[in-house]
Amino acid sequence: MMKSILLIILTLSFYSVFSQENSAINQTDSRGLKQGYWEYYKMDTLVFENLRTYKFDTVVRKKLWKKGKYVDGKKNGIWKIYTYNLRKKRPENTMVVGDLLYEVTLKNGVLFGPLKVYQQDGIKCLTTIHNDTIKGVYMQFHPNGKMKYKGMIDQSKPFFEGTEYYESGAKYRDRRFGTDIIINETIDIDRIKREL
Repeated sequence: MMKSILLIILTLSFYSVFSQENSAINQTDSRGLKQGYWEYYKMDTLVFENLRTYKFDTVVRKKLWKKGKYVDGKKNGIWKIYTYNLRKKRPENTMVVGDLLYEVTLKNGVLFGPLKVYQQDGIKCLTTIHNDTIKGVYMQFHPNGKMKYKGMIDQSKPFFEGTEYYESGAKYRDRRFGTDIIINETIDIDRIKREL
């Protein structure tokens, strides 16, 4: 009897704590401005043939799409964007639904700070964005995690100097990179802005 009462009390306290944690998500203030931590979800529909009944079944899944913080209705700090629909051909097509795709930093709703782009086995590239423009150290990685390219990039200039590395991580050569080619290969700024 005592164990049953203790189990009920623990269960109720767990639900109480859990509901308090969830109450702090997706809040607005008295002015209607988004404040604090927010999470966004996408619905994913999967249709498949049931081998037992030979009928088609439909499953609807709720998948985390992005999360981050608001201050006075503007996105601030680190925002994370996750894969949610991999049926379309995209560079991340080797990833699994729910994998982290981008980690961006915003200041008053503007891309400003570190940007990380992920691939299946880790980080694909790291760079810095200032006022929605890529500028600063640029590092791209092979799928095995070893350095592929490294240099100082400025999106306003057509080329930048950097170093290329073998898949083993050993230096291959110093070279000039086409800024647009490198950015288009790894970073889709327009997509990041749309996803945010």
